[in-house]
Amino acid sequence: MGKKHLDYLFYDPKWEPPEVIYGEDLLQEFTKDIENYAVSTMQIPWNIVKGKISNLPQKVIFVESMELPVIEKLEKKVPPVQLVMGIGGGSAHDFAKYIALKKQCRIYQVPTIIGGDASVTNAIGIRDGGKVKYIAHVFIDKVLIDYKLLSQAPQKLITCGAADILSSHTALYDWKIASDRGKEKFNEKIYMQAREEFLSELKDNKIEIKKATKKGIKTIIELYLKYAKIANLIGTDRAQEGSEHFFAYNAEYVTKKHFIHGEILTIGILVSSYLQNNNFEEIFKLINDMGMQYQISSVGLNEEEFTEIMKTMNKFVIEGGYYYSIFNEVRIKPSHIRELLKLLM
Repeated sequence: MGKKHLDYLFYDPKWEPPEVIYGEDLLQEFTKDIENYAVSTMQIPWNIVKGKISNLPQKVIFVESMELPVIEKLEKKVPPVQLVMGIGGGSAHDFAKYIALKKQCRIYQVPTIIGGDASVTNAIGIRDGGKVKYIAHVFIDKVLIDYKLLSQAPQKLITCGAADILSSHTALYDWKIASDRGKEKFNEKIYMQAREEFLSELKDNKIEIKKATKKGIKTIIELYLKYAKIANLIGTDRAQEGSEHFFAYNAEYVTKKHFIHGEILTIGILVSSYLQNNNFEEIFKLINDMGMQYQISSVGLNEEEFTEIMKTMNKFVIEGGYYYSIFNEVRIKPSHIRELLKLLM
């Protein structure tokens, strides 16, 4: 099957990205000669794609939660297979990686929305006791970017995928203050590349992203791959993951709700940018320009939930042992919460 999937997470300086295939009606083509495979998906994406598949899979698993006891139980229902396909959004992709790990089989990822970078990255994002953890090192064989399939998704579920790139704006700030406090090593070259090259590429294609055009979709996917490459090169996700992600993780923990990653992350970016005093107005405008939703109600949060998330952020980050960030520096006050609620309503 090629490289062996490993049950521990590591960074590989020689990491090579999966083969990304762009086109239309790809599922029909790529299931034509496959007989022994399973599908990780959810009901809505499966209903959309099942009529487009040449040979139906041996097993279809619907994943509604990435809580560890749930996925351990679901994985046992999957027979030995040569290939698993993750069809849908982030949970479908993460569970497909979990199946690939346990069955030691090949893996194809087929996004039907672009809510985050789970379809191209090695790590499996699970929930253990309600908290996000990343485990294992899985080699993805192919990512099928089917423009026709993605065109059926609500536009907001494409554009929100830009959040896993825009997160670099606040993550880089956190990385710099961590370095200034002597908490972590710093890589000036990567810092500048992410800030000047990758974020600029995002800004240059903001209209394409807003319209969810082929160019906009390809821009998001290619930037995911660039960030994955530098993370493996320097051995840390610091250029892309910081306080904005921790907000998203705590939102899940506090509310026990499942969010589209890119949607809750967009709010996290604004929260962190505001607390960092880090070009908030510029980022707010860019989010609007890309057509990304930023109101707390748009992701299914209410004022009480948002308030509780913010009140517990300092404790959540410190006790959880997350990267040093603005939440280690700024103690959240009622005035912060009131002002953010005005901005995010």
